Amino acid sequence: MDPKPALAVVLACSALKLSYRERLRMSASKVSTSILLEFVLLSASQELLKERLRARRDHFMNPSLLQSQLNTLELPSEGELHCRTVKLTKQLSVEQVSDQIAQFLSIEYGLHLPY
Repeated sequence: MDPKPALAVVLACSALKLSYRERLRMSASKVSTSILLEFVLLSASQELLKERLRARRDHFMNPSLLQSQLNTLELPSEGELHCRTVKLTKQLSVEQVSDQIAQFLSIEYGLHLPY
């Protein structure tokens, strides 16, 4: 278990490739050695992803871009540190997924995130 970070920040990004995640890690470590990045991959079937994208309103991600995003995706290897996967299902709401991630961070790092 890693030490509790001094500050917790949650952000969403599309770090599809290992090189992108490594660049974010390197940049964070240059700012402060106390910054810990934890990547969470939301995993789902292509059909479910399409369904959720189509249901979004006022969002920049065009559903037609999904295939190129999936083609670019480099799944984290078992050895890649600080990467977790959350399996999405039709039954899980956005709030439930957020709760799962917050609960993991709370247990793993003792963080209590307001959500």
